[in-house]
Amino acid sequence: LIRVWADLRMNFYGIYVLPWVYLTLALIILRFCSYLKIFSKVKIEQFLILFFSIHCIYYFASDFAARKINSYPVKTDRGTIYVSKYIAENSNLLIDFIRENTSETDKILVLPEGQMINFLSGRKTDMHIHMLDRLYYDALGAEKVLNLLKKSEFDYIVSVKGFGLDDFGKPYLYSEKNPVTEYIFQNYELIKTIGGKNNLIEVKKKRN
Repeated sequence: LIRVWADLRMNFYGIYVLPWVYLTLALIILRFCSYLKIFSKVKIEQFLILFFSIHCIYYFASDFAARKINSYPVKTDRGTIYVSKYIAENSNLLIDFIRENTSETDKILVLPEGQMINFLSGRKTDMHIHMLDRLYYDALGAEKVLNLLKKSEFDYIVSVKGFGLDDFGKPYLYSEKNPVTEYIFQNYELIKTIGGKNNLIEVKKKRN
């Protein structure tokens, strides 16, 4: 749990704890300054209002910019999501390939976190291990991950680089040699590649 918390705090998901951090700091500043009588309570409140207003404007502007970038559709009869251009292009190609080359009964794991691909393509996964990014790999450990993979017996495993969570400052999990990639290499054969170096998608089928 400590390792999970540390990774989240240092990376993207840490943004969700910022309101609590700001609120705590505001209360500390308010109490400290009031106790020392450095500034009047009114001055402190005015400063905090200005501080939070600036941050609200910043996040609204960031959200607006992100919505402009993530305006390209990944669309199927099951729904539509909007993402960046290269993710949309590759996701549509991947979904088309899955639908044309797999059956509805096939079980597919999309790594590191591709449950949306499962949903849009109409292919099931295994809720015991439906995603696996660097964070969960480090937290669970290779042995437990391998046991889950063996138990789940996926028909296909898809690795998608540059989609979903990053690797928390470490090398891309599925391009380095580790017990998980060794297991996938030994038990699955590569049948399709999509995209380029920085957004490579590899589709692997379970060996007979």
